[in-house]
Amino acid sequence: MASKVRVELERDYVLDLYFRETTGQYSYTLLLNDRRVLGWDNAKHHPDLQNAPHHFHKSDGGIESSTLTGKPVEDIKIVADKINDFFKLFGVE
Repeated sequence: MASKVRVELERDYVLDLYFRETTGQYSYTLLLNDRRVLGWDNAKHHPDLQNAPHHFHKSDGGIESSTLTGKPVEDIKIVADKINDFFKLFGVE
């Protein structure tokens, strides 16, 4: 069973949360006007990263290893903190 939630945030930002319990697949994506700003997922397309398949899509388009583990209850705190840091950096309140 898969769960998908869309959360509307300030200034037209949207956070999409996706988790499929049977496979452990997840994706957390911060969007602005339907364009990814930040994103975390565990798709297996970056096997060279330290914590593969967990990775982070940065706002500049770069990709780096992620500290997420695929446990939504724990991971959502990391995602929320990173989004809050991003908003502070760019003056979104």
